[in-house]
Amino acid sequence: MIPTAPPITVLLYHNIIAAGSPPHPDPGCIPVDTFEEHVNSLFAAGFDGVPLEEAIAMAVSPPPLSGSTRPKFCITFDDGLAGLDRYLPRFARALRPTVFLITGFVGKSNSWNARAPYVERHLSLQEIRRLATGGVAMENHGPDHQNLIKFDRGQIRDRARRSISWFQEKLGRSPSYFAYPYGACTPLVREIAAEFFLGAVSVNHGAWSGPNARYALNRISVPAYLSGGELVSIVCHKPDQRWAEIERRAPWRKASIGGSDTCPR
Repeated sequence: MIPTAPPITVLLYHNIIAAGSPPHPDPGCIPVDTFEEHVNSLFAAGFDGVPLEEAIAMAVSPPPLSGSTRPKFCITFDDGLAGLDRYLPRFARALRPTVFLITGFVGKSNSWNARAPYVERHLSLQEIRRLATGGVAMENHGPDHQNLIKFDRGQIRDRARRSISWFQEKLGRSPSYFAYPYGACTPLVREIAAEFFLGAVSVNHGAWSGPNARYALNRISVPAYLSGGELVSIVCHKPDQRWAEIERRAPWRKASIGGSDTCPR
């Protein structure tokens, strides 16, 4: 049976860490065994994995609903943290994931994040090139993860050019897609993104589908505390209900949850 779900869902993680790791301060840093459970649960429920370019195209022009159409999911990682070099290659062929790089912090620590109570290393250039050769798409997250909505038009353009220049110099190509730092975007930010990129992704400042999704496609920020079954259930909900469903399943709320985490069919 084909699950009842939106045609395309884009998922956001930050890093993959060792199996059995204690809960990370950033819930987007997920143990590899939990990540594998998420992926296998989606495949078992009848979903297909697609690359970002296909996901954006589907979101902008959703295919007609059909009882025989399998819903799709797309995997993205923001920030380009170093755990991906160890754990992501085994999933690359099946998932065709995208990693959004902070170009000014390649090979450096996450010192840009003054609020983080932990230190993580970003992928080195050698690791980025190795992942790209293995089928992982590398795209742009800006030079330093600053929120773009505080800048004027000229400053936003300058920041785009700086990060694009890094791609051209280090990887020999221009990036095609952009992830807004913190998912934050205004009409001005989206307008400038359209000058430089084929598409862009947000978190909750954009759209789940339709023409506006090309430069502000919403993603589900997936916390590590979700089981595979819970993730499938959330993906099957209407997009405007997903955030509340994730919150309901937080460890501090689980005791009050009833019902089944299954995908409607």
